[in-house]
Amino acid sequence: MICAALIAAGVAWQVVSPEAIEHAQAGVQAQKQGRLNEAIVEFKKVTELAPDLPAAFVNLGAAYMQNRQYDEAIAPLKRGLQLKPDLVGAQQMLGFALLSDGYAAEAVPYLEETHSTEALGIAQLKIGKLPEAVATLTAALKAHPADPDLLYYLGRASGLLS
Repeated sequence: MICAALIAAGVAWQVVSPEAIEHAQAGVQAQKQGRLNEAIVEFKKVTELAPDLPAAFVNLGAAYMQNRQYDEAIAPLKRGLQLKPDLVGAQQMLGFALLSDGYAAEAVPYLEETHSTEALGIAQLKIGKLPEAVATLTAALKAHPADPDLLYYLGRASGLLS
């Protein structure tokens, strides 16, 4: 699971209080068991106890994403990336959260960086970059030829383009 790995990576390079580690472990455990509201509370505590730990913010954002609270996921994911810009999983989650919350233009750079072609094509469609959307969605469809969502968005983009 990406969250547990991120906490482990964050703990490896930064000294974190035992209390923060305890809350992080409780958050990961709650998340694994599907108790997402509890996980969110635990990860919030970690961000308060270790405000310079990127993994704490990314785990909080991931829990919000799992709970389909995309608007709430954006700020912690951005903070995690401010602290450690090369967290590819966090970049991808932020791109998805922004797209899901209606910020397609802002999502595009994160989706491009992480090569998330399906979501990138949808974002391009939403911001009116129709030729790019058709090209991106066509490429994504080659990788997932039976995906009905991709077929829908490609048809929509092609129709708007013509």
